[in-house]
Amino acid sequence: MTEITERLADSEEKEELSALKEKAIDLLKENNFTCDESHPKEVATSLRHFIDAYKEQKVTANTLAYDKVDLAYGLGELFANAVMNFYQWEYFYLDKGNDHGGFAVVNPNKKWYIFVHHYLYDLLFNEEKENNLLLNFNMLEASVLASYEKPNQKYIGLS
Repeated sequence: MTEITERLADSEEKEELSALKEKAIDLLKENNFTCDESHPKEVATSLRHFIDAYKEQKVTANTLAYDKVDLAYGLGELFANAVMNFYQWEYFYLDKGNDHGGFAVVNPNKKWYIFVHHYLYDLLFNEEKENNLLLNFNMLEASVLASYEKPNQKYIGLS
């Protein structure tokens, strides 16, 4: 198994990701979805409903015209913040080698992670992918995940 390395976001990445998150918040509000980051469960619920509306093209023309990758990054940042604020997970760039890596939320014991931007992109644009965002969010509770952990397990992806 390839060793996974982690690093924090640098200042330039933080600035760019923050700008994409703010644009995503604007798009959520433009489409009448609440987005109060002090209420992480509410953010997760809004994201789930926004994704459904987006896939059904029941959002504004401005939203549909917005860059798909930027949208996934912005919504991914919102999801990451909700997970970090609600479950006290951490945020790292994980490098799995072979040009596969990305920013991820990682649980405190570093056994579980979600590549947030990849996950949101799949939810938005992969027609085969069920919108399991709220279910996934609710299952991140440590007591739920603990029953699936193996003693020497490290970095298992969730999506």
